[in-house]
Amino acid sequence: MDSLPIWLSLKAKKAQIFGNGASAVSKATILNKAGADVVICAPYVSNDIALLIADGHASYRNCDYSNNTVFDSEIVFIATENAEYNSFLSNKAKKLGLLVNVVDCPSMSNFIMPAIIDRGSVVIGISTGGKAPVLAARIRAKIESLIPHQFGNLADFIDSFRLSVKKRI
Repeated sequence: MDSLPIWLSLKAKKAQIFGNGASAVSKATILNKAGADVVICAPYVSNDIALLIADGHASYRNCDYSNNTVFDSEIVFIATENAEYNSFLSNKAKKLGLLVNVVDCPSMSNFIMPAIIDRGSVVIGISTGGKAPVLAARIRAKIESLIPHQFGNLADFIDSFRLSVKKRI
């Protein structure tokens, strides 16, 4: 195991995403589900990003990926689809001690994202350490077919009894 799998609480914490393509939209969607305050930093707003903003799932900051780029979050996702920008932004953010994920580039990142199965309170992450994302996605698909959607509700139901059971033990 090359890295430690952890669940990071992002409730009401700012998360910056640099970029405005499909990868940025995907990261914004999952960060929003995790309760983060998502800020898209890009030179312009794409149609898909505009929809996220209109739905209240993200805000926008005009950013030209220069030395003037402001990092004011604890976690940064970089998805500019430009290797030079990705490298520049990654290095700058890491120098500030931020958590940095460059989409599809583990060597520029200080953390990686797993393939995720989300069943509400039951969340499963599958990772190959960034070595084989397609394999992780295939494993996720196999496991996903085994885990009913109601498992999250079951976990919530069990949790409602947890305190009373603890008192009896």
